Amino acid sequence: MYLRGPAAILSHFARQLRPGGLMVFQEGVFSMCRSEPSCPLLEKCRGWIHDTFVHAGADMEMGWKLSSTFEQAGLPRPEMFLGSPVAAGPDSPMYKYMAETVRSLLPMMKHYGVTSAEEVMVDNLADCLRIEMTATGTVCATPRSIGA
Repeated sequence: MYLRGPAAILSHFARQLRPGGLMVFQEGVFSMCRSEPSCPLLEKCRGWIHDTFVHAGADMEMGWKLSSTFEQAGLPRPEMFLGSPVAAGPDSPMYKYMAETVRSLLPMMKHYGVTSAEEVMVDNLADCLRIEMTATGTVCATPRSIGA
């Protein structure tokens, strides 16, 4: 999702494999991210993350393109799997996952003008997500990952 010319890169990697070796990739499908019921703070975080990746030129739907990328690289059509963690409740790891994702992207978010450190309040973000999502009973799934 971050690279230009992914088929050429796969082809290069394939030449490095030993006979019978496996090449395995996992890419996201951000359009399949979902929560129910909706949680405003979670949606805001997702928006910051999405907009930052778009500004950076990432392919937010690369997971769907893995099969054709393998074929363009001269490789056999891969076996593929779709999956995503789903979490809810006060002990969910989702709050920390989202907060740390935002923390890691915050310099880029500021660079692209997506949001500011003051709006994000990243040091309190996991706790704020826990409070809001628990209060609304939100069940959350991360972006789906397609493995090939």
